[in-house]
Amino acid sequence: MGRGQTYRMSEWRKEVKTIRPFFGWLWELNEILVDHLARVLSALALVAAGVLGAWYVKDVRASRNSVGSYSLPAGQPVVSGTQISSSTFNSLTSDLATELSDSKSRSGKGDFTAPVRGANGSVSSPTWSFTNDTGTGYWLNAASDLRLSIGGTAKGFWSATGLGIGVAPAYPLDVASSNGVVARIGSTLPTFFTQVAGGASSLGFNMSGTAGGWTYGTTGYGLAFFNNNIGDLVFYTAPSGTGGTAATGTERVRFGLAGLTVGASGTPISASYRGTTTWNPGTIGNNSCATTTISLTGAAAGADCNFTPPDFGGAGGDFTTVHCWVTANTCNLRMCTVTSTTPGSATWACRVNNP
Repeated sequence: MGRGQTYRMSEWRKEVKTIRPFFGWLWELNEILVDHLARVLSALALVAAGVLGAWYVKDVRASRNSVGSYSLPAGQPVVSGTQISSSTFNSLTSDLATELSDSKSRSGKGDFTAPVRGANGSVSSPTWSFTNDTGTGYWLNAASDLRLSIGGTAKGFWSATGLGIGVAPAYPLDVASSNGVVARIGSTLPTFFTQVAGGASSLGFNMSGTAGGWTYGTTGYGLAFFNNNIGDLVFYTAPSGTGGTAATGTERVRFGLAGLTVGASGTPISASYRGTTTWNPGTIGNNSCATTTISLTGAAAGADCNFTPPDFGGAGGDFTTVHCWVTANTCNLRMCTVTSTTPGSATWACRVNNP
């Protein structure tokens, strides 16, 4: 480098040293402004990151899904030895508070806001049971087949067919039979339905049981219809008695294969025992009688009878006296006259009304 150049560089340095003190304050101000601007930009970046993070955490937190499984929100679990973000912590506590509020209180606070579902359960472990009796409650046996368990035994049945008590229903209302009272309706002078071994059954009004023994429901009179399972429906009555005590039932009427009968003797009642016969008594002499019979199966001896005589045209038999009486299965007719007459052949009818 030449001498002239060396001089010029040294001169320049002297000039800078001379000028710098004058502009130093401006240099320092520039450095301060740059430093503060960097700080402001860093703060804005942190705020933006926090807002974005909080939004992201809030948006992606899982809570419970459609089957009720709970998942922790983003940022969980925290890492040991690291700083915990306030947004992460607040998101977790907010999420927990929301899910706890959506849970049913054991002490009964609040009500369900949507249908509640559970497992199907079983007869020994019903879905809805009780703390002190876990074998009693409701359970789903199959689709459209709801049942009630009592002490681990199925007692109530509801299905598309109907309601069953003690048995799955085959009809709209199906009640299981047993050797005793099946159903009681009412508290005062109640109605009873009773079935015993062999199929015999009774419908009683303030009395339950069968012909083998009756019991009063409450204090009062008793009435009952008894099906003896051999084709007879028997009606009984009982005088006033005390509830829970034995009742003496007296047979009054029996509807059976032999027809309608009255009393324990079983005497048939019928107004349909009617028969006819063609009778020609011939000539009946002075102060004499003629008799004939009409067979009537089922007619009881001593029963009431009525006869229908023929029309003799104002002569002969029209001037006779006729009467009837009944022996077993037979209507008897007798025609008597004071003056000899010949009535002629005609059709006669007889009707018997058993007592």
